[in-house]
Amino acid sequence: MRLSGIVSRLGIQTTGYRSQGLTADMLLGSINALDYTLWILAFAALIFQGAIAAYMPLAITLLLLSTAALIGLIATTSKIPMSFAGPEEQAAIILGLVALVMNERFAEFHSPHAAAATMFAIMALSSVLMALSFYLSARFNLGRVIQVIPFPVLCGYLAGTGWLFVEAGISMNSGVDFDVGIGAALHSGADKAGIGFFFPHMYANEILVFDALIRWLPAFAAGAFIFVALQIREHWLVIPLTLIAVISIFYGIAWSHGAGIEQLRAEGWLFHVGSDADVSGLFTLDFGHIDWQFVVDMLPEMITMVAMTLLTTAVALSAMEAGTDITIDFNDELKSHAVANLGCALFLGMPGATEDAATIMAKRMGGSSRLLPLFACVLFIAAAFAGPAVISYVPKVVMGALVFYAALSLFYDYLIDACRRLSRADVATVWIVFGGVVLFDFVPALLIGLAITCIQFMVRYAQVSIVESTRLLADDPRTRVFNLQGYLFFGTVNSFFEQVKTILDGTDAGSRFIFNFDRVSGIDYTAAQTIGRMFRLLEGKQIALVCCGLKGETERTFEKAEVLAETSCTVVASAERA
Repeated sequence: MRLSGIVSRLGIQTTGYRSQGLTADMLLGSINALDYTLWILAFAALIFQGAIAAYMPLAITLLLLSTAALIGLIATTSKIPMSFAGPEEQAAIILGLVALVMNERFAEFHSPHAAAATMFAIMALSSVLMALSFYLSARFNLGRVIQVIPFPVLCGYLAGTGWLFVEAGISMNSGVDFDVGIGAALHSGADKAGIGFFFPHMYANEILVFDALIRWLPAFAAGAFIFVALQIREHWLVIPLTLIAVISIFYGIAWSHGAGIEQLRAEGWLFHVGSDADVSGLFTLDFGHIDWQFVVDMLPEMITMVAMTLLTTAVALSAMEAGTDITIDFNDELKSHAVANLGCALFLGMPGATEDAATIMAKRMGGSSRLLPLFACVLFIAAAFAGPAVISYVPKVVMGALVFYAALSLFYDYLIDACRRLSRADVATVWIVFGGVVLFDFVPALLIGLAITCIQFMVRYAQVSIVESTRLLADDPRTRVFNLQGYLFFGTVNSFFEQVKTILDGTDAGSRFIFNFDRVSGIDYTAAQTIGRMFRLLEGKQIALVCCGLKGETERTFEKAEVLAETSCTVVASAERA
């Protein structure tokens, strides 16, 4: 097979590598690499905590390498030349919850090395499932179908992710397992701060005492400062400069109190990592004793992670199409993401996807070629081997600031900004779904949101008249024609039934009603039964019935519901014959 044929089959793009501004591409690639390196540090701190914290440096190395694979593969296979990608923050927060469960069930594992291997296995398996989902979505042309999830449900869903970031930020900085869910309230113990509406005696006393407040409140303040500063002026230096200031203040205060590194680490102000502080730690992982039962138990969390990433990717691709003025083939982009997530799995990394904000910013700031993400890819590889053990000197308040900033951004984007454009009913849906995520979980919240939007749809659609027109014949004033239209479901037919009852009050016995179904696209079984009841009522009032234009699905449903079986309704082919 010729080289060009191999390249084509792999989906590798052969254009878009010629830069119109190499300096701009390299600068933007460097900015994005720095930004995502900071996030990778935060994600590693969320996931590798407690009993497996010794493997945090290894996790940083592998996350940097898997991110490099993700970016490199998407950069060379996406139709958007400057397409940028990164680990999914929703995946990180769910993996952080998995880590909390792992620490609670740590006695089940053979050793800390086996527990860490199990976590890496869950991350890699999640990436494989993500790749499979992307591929199947592309294979069965579901790229656009994914976007049918109602926008209010999606907003509440993503805002709920923000709350999980709040819980994770408080837990990471204070050392208290903070969770306001009903399930947490039922099982809260001495080391868990749980709140439940049905359990008023369970308050979050543990996180409000001075020792806990002094640990997580500064992180929240720093995250809030970053958020406000970026709202005032969006500049790439805001986050790194703020974090440098936080580190300086932290070590300044520690120095003034005479606290050394080991004391800060012992008191929980710094991350405690073991001696396996580089890629050599990979060989100490005990893959032979992976707890596969624990992996199976975490499958619901992995499926939730995949579903959330699939939804957010669909939204991100739509935003990129609008923001870059580049027409996107959704199925091609999903195939690109499938290959890229397999690359993540090879490095035991977590799922990732395209980042619409970074891609749109790069396009607007002069990014012009695939060299932009590829340069960032090279920087990630360099950072992976430059010494991730530096995390042991980074204060927890720094990572907490990033986590709280992510939470505030999600709250603002989906609970405030998005709600300004929605109706009151849709805003209520957003907040109900958000509350469902906070109190229960993602899956129950999604089901609640879908149920609410279905009810809203039925109520709204029931207000749409299925009667295109109704009139009395000029040459026969005792004959009324009802020209029906659209799809008839029980809500709209019930409204029509009430309308017919009103007309019936002023109609003499012996009159004739003609129902024209020519422009009806279909009818559900319940609606057909309602029409049958209406016909029986009309016959009881001595109204002659005529149906015309019955065909296809409408005619078959009428037969199944026996609409005409108990009436003497006349059926003709067309309105003209009626």
